[in-house]
Amino acid sequence: MTALTSLNGRFAIGTRIGSGFGLVLVLLLALAIVAWSSLVSKKEQFASYAEISGGALVTAGVATEFAVLRRYALAYLEDGDRDARAKMEKAAAEIRRDMETTVATLRDERWRAMAREIQAGIQEYERNLARLAEMRATREQQTNRMNALGLTARTELTETMEAAASAGDFRLAAQIGRAQENLGIVRINAMRYQVSPHPDHLAGVTRGEGPMRQALETAQNMATGEARARVVRASETVAQYVATLDLPIAAAARNAA
Repeated sequence: MTALTSLNGRFAIGTRIGSGFGLVLVLLLALAIVAWSSLVSKKEQFASYAEISGGALVTAGVATEFAVLRRYALAYLEDGDRDARAKMEKAAAEIRRDMETTVATLRDERWRAMAREIQAGIQEYERNLARLAEMRATREQQTNRMNALGLTARTELTETMEAAASAGDFRLAAQIGRAQENLGIVRINAMRYQVSPHPDHLAGVTRGEGPMRQALETAQNMATGEARARVVRASETVAQYVATLDLPIAAAARNAA
C-alpha cells in the first residue's frame, strides 16, 4: 500500500484523474460489450423460441384441418355428397397454404426438414384422395348407366311378353317372363353388392344371369317375325346391361378390399 501510494504520488493530480477516468471508461466499455453480446444471444434465443412456437401453432392448426379433411373425404367417398367434396377441397387448399407458409418461415434446417416431411406426407394423401374421388365419380357414372339400362331392359322385356300374350303365344310369353324374373334377380343382387360387397350377392348375380341368357336364347329360337325382332332388341339391351355390371362390381370389390 505504501509502495502504491508512493508510486501514485509521483504523478500529477491531473494525470491521476485522467487515468482513473480512462480506467472507468474501459470498464464501462467492457461491461457494454458483455451486455450487448448477452442481449444478442438472448434475442437469437427468443427468435428461435418464437419460430418454434409459431411453427407449432401452425402445425396444430394443420392437424385440425387434416382431421376435417378426412371427415369430409369419408363423407364424399361413402355417399357422393357434393357439398362434402367442396368442403374437402377447401380444407385441402388451406392445408397446402399453411404448410407452405410454415416451410418458408422456419430457419432451422432440422425443423424445416421435419415440416417438409409432413408436407410430403400430406401431398401424398391428397394425391391418393384425388384418385379415390375420381374413381368414386367414375363408379357413380357407371352405376347410373347400369341402372338406366337395367330399367330399359325390364321395360322392353315386359312389352315383349305382353305382345306375345296378346298374340296368344303363351309359351313365348312364359320364356320372356322367365328372362324378366332372372333379370330382376341380377339387378337386385348387383345393387346389393355395390352397397355391401358380399360374396352371396355376387353369387346371386351369377345365379340369375345364366338362366336369363338361356331363356332369351330359347325365346329367340321360338319367336318368328315381329315377335322375334322384339325379342332380339330386348336381348341386345339385356346384353348391354350385363356388360355394364363388370366395372361397378369390380369397383365395389376394390373399395371393400
